[in-house]
Order: sequence, then C-alpha cells, then structure tokens
Amino acid sequence: MDRKWAARLAAAALLAGLTGVPSFMAGGANYTGNDNNGTLTVSGTVEGSVGGWYLMSGDAENRSVTAENKTKIINGNIFGGYTSDGDALRNTVIVGRGTDLTGLSDTALFGGYTENGTARDNEVLLYGGRIKGDVAGAGVGDGGTAVGNTVTLTGEADVSEAALYGWKLTGEKGGTPAETADNDLIIADWAGATQSAKHFDTIRFQGVTWDPGGTLLTITNGAEGDLENTKIDAGHVVILGGRTPQTGESMTFVKDETADTGLSEEQAAGGISQGVVTAYTAEWDMQEAGKTLNYTITGVFLNA
Repeated sequence: MDRKWAARLAAAALLAGLTGVPSFMAGGANYTGNDNNGTLTVSGTVEGSVGGWYLMSGDAENRSVTAENKTKIINGNIFGGYTSDGDALRNTVIVGRGTDLTGLSDTALFGGYTENGTARDNEVLLYGGRIKGDVAGAGVGDGGTAVGNTVTLTGEADVSEAALYGWKLTGEKGGTPAETADNDLIIADWAGATQSAKHFDTIRFQGVTWDPGGTLLTITNGAEGDLENTKIDAGHVVILGGRTPQTGESMTFVKDETADTGLSEEQAAGGISQGVVTAYTAEWDMQEAGKTLNYTITGVFLNA
C-alpha cells in the first residue's frame, strides 16, 4: 500500500515479432509495454494477454500494468513483468474499479513471472474490479526463488471467483521453489470472499471498518492445511470510521467454509488502535477446528 503506484500512460503497443511465445501469450491481440519503458495501461475491451514487460531472457524489472476504466480482458492473462530465463523483480499489476477480469485463461494474473529465475518484490494491487482465476504475487519455476511478493486487497475488489497465491509454480513439470519467504497477503479496508489463499507467509490486516459479528476474509473452497504455516499480523490495524469497538465485541478475521486451514491462535499476533487516541487489548480465538479465527476486544483505553 505504501509503494508508489506506477505511472499511467495512454498508449499500448501491439506485441509483434516475438519468438518462443509462451502459451499464455498465444492468440488474440497481445499487448506489452516493451515500447513504453515497461509501463502499460489498458482500458476498454482487450482480447488476448497484456504485460508490462516480456523477455525470453534477461531480467524483467520495475515494470507495470494498470487495468482501469472498465477494462475487460478476454482469453488472456495479465503479468507485470515476464521473463523465461531471467529474474522477475519489483513488477506490479494494478486493477481498478469497474474492471472485468472474469475472462482470464488458465494462468490468469501475476505481479511477476519467471520460469527459471528469482521472483522478488512483485506486487498485485486490487482496489476494484471483478477477477476470476488465479491471482499470484509471483509465478516461479521449480528450483527458483520467491521472496517478498504481495497481493493487496482494498476498496471494492471482488475476488470471490479467484484463488489467491503469494507465489504459484510455473510450468507443467511440477516441483517446488528452492526458497520462499516474506510473501504476504495484505488486507486494507476490505472485506469479502475468495476461493482459496495459499503460499502466503503472512496475512497482514491494516485498516478495518469495525463490524461486530462480521467477517473480513472468507475462504469458500480452501484445502486442508492451506494456511498451516501462515502468520496472521494485526499489528498495523487501525479502526476506520466513526464506530468505536466495545469490550466483548468480536469480529472474524479469517473463516474457511470448507476445510481446516491449519491456522491457530498461536499464529496470530498484534493489537489495534483508533487514530492516535484510542487503543485496545484483544485476544485471538480459533474455533470450528481450524476454520474460524476470531478477534475479541478485551479492553479499551487511551494511548499514553
């Protein structure tokens, strides 16, 4: 949320003359920002894939795609930066209000994507739109490295038909990355549902509109153990709006409707505040055999 958003350019360049195009770039009118310093803004209807940067070798670094103004992607995918044999570093995808990404194909949306390198500090920022398919901070190949990649949910983003990943394995051979760390899901003034959430080291809650009995993150089709090694961080939560939480009130921060995610209250930490004046003490409580993580206010006091 604190990273500077990518600059928005008006023009998009038609992808032409590339060889060895990966399957998710095949067919349709595919666009990249290769001729726009790696920055691409799309709006309207696009049939095909879009990317901030596309390379078969070399690093894809500091590139971005912004989908806005009721963008609709048909039979394509979005990646901030793509490279086959290099590293994907600090690439960004931003999805704005009114965007329709329900027509994405199998590989869907990646902040950064590499088949044979390191994916580091890539970001997907969803502040609006409707997304169907996989959403990953980064795509990384067998034996690669995925570190510091994030997916951020805020505003009006609808991911009820999406599966969220800190990192997702690329290629068809299977395997596992050699190193993964610090891949986060950030929830900032957002509440809603997603199909699943996997390969996140931390789910970090920031601004929260307090709604007693309400739920922030609902997982509708998760699998056993998806969040077994995931920490819950509420250390930066600020209560938004005018309502002050009261002692004894609670909210559900994470709820899985189908499976024991592997979460426990021991994995959760952090307290909340309201501006600079009011702070709270609270406790975490895991219910329904690992399916529901609640946060209950135990005290309200003034900051010293």
